[in-house]
Amino acid sequence: MKTLWLLLVSGLLLAPGPANGQPAAPAGPRPVGTGYPLDLLVITHVNLIDPSTAEVVRDCMVVVRDGLIVSVGKWVPAGRAVPRLNGQGLYLVPGLWDGRANALATAAAERVALPLYLASGITSIREMPSQRPPGEVTATSQLVTSGACAGPRLMLAGPLLAGPLASAGTRAEGRAQATARLAGAGGQRPLVGALLPREAYLGVAAAVAAAQLPLGATCPRA
Repeated sequence: MKTLWLLLVSGLLLAPGPANGQPAAPAGPRPVGTGYPLDLLVITHVNLIDPSTAEVVRDCMVVVRDGLIVSVGKWVPAGRAVPRLNGQGLYLVPGLWDGRANALATAAAERVALPLYLASGITSIREMPSQRPPGEVTATSQLVTSGACAGPRLMLAGPLLAGPLASAGTRAEGRAQATARLAGAGGQRPLVGALLPREAYLGVAAAVAAAQLPLGATCPRA
């Protein structure tokens, strides 16, 4: 159990649960992650939910150092100066992922979406391409990473390799067009549309491999 929770790095959600038949008071800590001001935090007497078994492990101590879970069990660091959060009557789950998000499509959308993700326990998202200028999206990502802006971890998807590529009739054409699109991708993982012809799709895959990038794609219909 300890090993499992060591792998569930940062991203915590404390959810209120029943204690002695009475609703527990809602927890109010800031999410643990990059930019969190405390070097060390101990969550005491909390109930852990193991997502692999759905079992609840009662009365655990969770030690978080520099935004990472370093210990789960009954041990806690000694010293009055160690910040502690009483988790009695609360439940601790690993942070959740949204693998297909559009939180940064507009400036107005991101102001609403980023805090809501954290409030819902979603601590990491994969942001899909949008019509918004890439520089604005990257700037928001940097603010979140630095801790200047509250939000989940952001994995920015690269360009969508679709559209005009659907007219590529050969593998060479698909590869050439994809190579041109990837030149300005900034090393981000591209997405490949499902409507590409088979040969164009294989050409795109070859271009992505040559750029040493992972390929994010839906299953082609061709």
